[in-house]
Amino acid sequence: MSLFFRAREESRAVTSLPWSAGGESPIQTGGQAALNLIPVYAAVRLIADSVSTLPIQAAVKRSDGTRQPIDVPEVVANPAARGTRVAWLHRLMVSALLDGNAFGLVVARDGFLKPSKIVWLDPSLVNITDNPDGPRWFYNGRELDRDDVLHIPAFSIAGQTRGISPITAAAAAVRSGVRAQEFTDEWFKNKTIPSSTFKNTATILDEAQAEVISERMITKLKSGKPLVMGKDWDYNLLTISAEDAGFIASSRATASQIASIFGVPPEMIGGDTGSSLTYSTVEMNTINFITYTLRPWLVKIEEAFTQAFMKPGEYLRFNVDAMIRTDLKTRHEVFQIDRQIGLKNIDELRALDDLEPLPDGQGEDYAPLKQSAPAPKESR
Repeated sequence: MSLFFRAREESRAVTSLPWSAGGESPIQTGGQAALNLIPVYAAVRLIADSVSTLPIQAAVKRSDGTRQPIDVPEVVANPAARGTRVAWLHRLMVSALLDGNAFGLVVARDGFLKPSKIVWLDPSLVNITDNPDGPRWFYNGRELDRDDVLHIPAFSIAGQTRGISPITAAAAAVRSGVRAQEFTDEWFKNKTIPSSTFKNTATILDEAQAEVISERMITKLKSGKPLVMGKDWDYNLLTISAEDAGFIASSRATASQIASIFGVPPEMIGGDTGSSLTYSTVEMNTINFITYTLRPWLVKIEEAFTQAFMKPGEYLRFNVDAMIRTDLKTRHEVFQIDRQIGLKNIDELRALDDLEPLPDGQGEDYAPLKQSAPAPKESR
């Protein structure tokens, strides 16, 4: 993972992109057109929304192995020159999901030369030249200072700095889905078949009459109104279902393919699960989504942010527990177990419910609690 390449020797606060009037560059990725495909939009929205709304925590690992919570650095707590942290993380994820890369530009630094504001660049305008002494970065034709670039690739290949775009890697499936979706739209918009016809076999039409009927037919095909021809009327209602036309089956197949590209459960974006499991619960599905879909993304971001923004021994991590919803009884049973074995202290458990720490450091102890001895059985 390529991050900031070396420490800066002098302070240089940048309040806007060096070649623009200021403000954050909007994300207009090359894969943005793929968002027109409903399963792609659903998958990107699902992952980006999930990651961007998770709480972020910071801690430092002490020499004795214990961990002490610390404040999240300003560049992560309030990173955007404009907008919110959630919107900032959302831009990161959309870039990484569609282009396979998120490119951040440092636009301000604090008194210790640490980044304090970062904007995410349009990945389609970023070019990288790989050289033996390190990559050179260009945005819209202008070279960037490598110390000001934060790069998080989604899918890396040895020898290449730029990550692989999932949209590009699965271009055939995406194109097929877009074409099927456009065909479906045109089918219902233009009424490929008339809704009904009137016909007879008693009249033979000359060329001029046939041309008139042909023009009327084209008009009726587009409007979806009944087509009336000749005399001795025989009314027939013409229908075709979306299922018969293969639209629904095609949409489900496309959604399942897109789900496999982005690593999301197919049923979450309109695809088929391929099984009939009935024992899954909402909680278990959430855990699977966190484990197999979100965890790889979260680890990439945690490592990138930790390396770029934290001091030795400090680290950042997302609190995925916030996604797991349980009933109140189960929640407190988990709290009790966590405290019993020393996994969390009282203050950390109280923080999960937005409660203040106990006074005078009473809730900072991690020591496991002694198990209560079972009551002796009464002798008969």
